[in-house]
Amino acid sequence: MRTQLAIHFFMFLILAAACQSKMVEVKQEEHTPFAVERTYYYVRYLENSKELQAEARFQQDTGNLVLADKLYFEGQVMQPKKLPKVGWEYRYHERPSKFKGCYHFSYGGESDTICFPTYTNFGLKTPEVSMTSGGLIAWEGQPLGQEESLVLLFEDAKGQVKTVNHVGLTRGSQFEIRPEHLEGLNVGAASLRLVHKSTVIQKIDGQVQVIKLEYYRKTLKIEIVA
Repeated sequence: MRTQLAIHFFMFLILAAACQSKMVEVKQEEHTPFAVERTYYYVRYLENSKELQAEARFQQDTGNLVLADKLYFEGQVMQPKKLPKVGWEYRYHERPSKFKGCYHFSYGGESDTICFPTYTNFGLKTPEVSMTSGGLIAWEGQPLGQEESLVLLFEDAKGQVKTVNHVGLTRGSQFEIRPEHLEGLNVGAASLRLVHKSTVIQKIDGQVQVIKLEYYRKTLKIEIVA
């Protein structure tokens, strides 16, 4: 009799364990659609117009997610929008806006802070930009890092445009404009717009986080000489 009771009790434990395991699996499956595998943050600031733009996406293998609660950028609600070939994306726009340097995305009591690299007083350090000897741009702060880039947008008085894209490290806090960077442009008055970009990819607690920052600096008036 005791043997039969022991057998029945043992079988009951096995069934109970199996049911509990099944319940745990179902519970995990219910939460799986809300698990974020990849977070994408993008912030752009335009110094000329004092314009601030921010975007955010939350991804898993099945595509971009719509969060169950509101997403905030600097305390303001970001608006979700479904885009073709992209999926759901959160956006924020403010104009005019004062540049802060660091910005915050927050959701459900948690917050991610992203900061622009600190560079000031970007400017042309030569009297003119020469077709034969080039020119020099310098700034206050560290040299550009491996994850950064600098875009130079030239436009001469006749509307001819030339773009130079430098990616990665610089030798000191400066960038040399070489004669080949000016090919196709005309001598005379011109404008130069500098765009400082940074892209950081990191992994935090098993989640991939992509942070992309762009700072469009004020347009510089320059003179191109032979």
